[in-house]
Amino acid sequence: MRKALLAIAALTIIPILLHAADSPEPVTVPAGTKVILRATEPITPRKVKTGEKLPFVVHEDVVIDGNVVIRAGTPAEVLVTDAQPASSWASRQGRLDFTIEAVLAVDGTRVELKNYKDYAQLGVTPSFGHAYYSNPKIARDQTFLAAVKNDTKVELKTPTEQK
Repeated sequence: MRKALLAIAALTIIPILLHAADSPEPVTVPAGTKVILRATEPITPRKVKTGEKLPFVVHEDVVIDGNVVIRAGTPAEVLVTDAQPASSWASRQGRLDFTIEAVLAVDGTRVELKNYKDYAQLGVTPSFGHAYYSNPKIARDQTFLAAVKNDTKVELKTPTEQK
């Protein structure tokens, strides 16, 4: 009887322990982690309106401790905050302001983003939390740098769940 109980206990506990061993620990994506975004089509103030989402995707995988936490190609939430086409008769320069909001991690967690502080290399300057592009034209495949706003936990999938 004792052997039978031990066998039942072993058959019950071992699969639970094996599954726990297969499940990776959550990974924390630290605040400040760089995320490169890429425009998937040309954008000008004549083509977009305030409040509209812009067509951006994550340009390359974001990897923490050897684990992909945000996949390349994931759509990014980038919103137009001000779009004013240039006007020759009013002598007004064009303007295109937008905020970089968020992306989804591999587990579906919303990862809040912010504009990255070093825009000089991109020809962009921050303006009250917005990225203001001095020449209001964004080329297809142009990249912009964002950063993770807050530490964010991401659940990693086991190799069988990733398929």
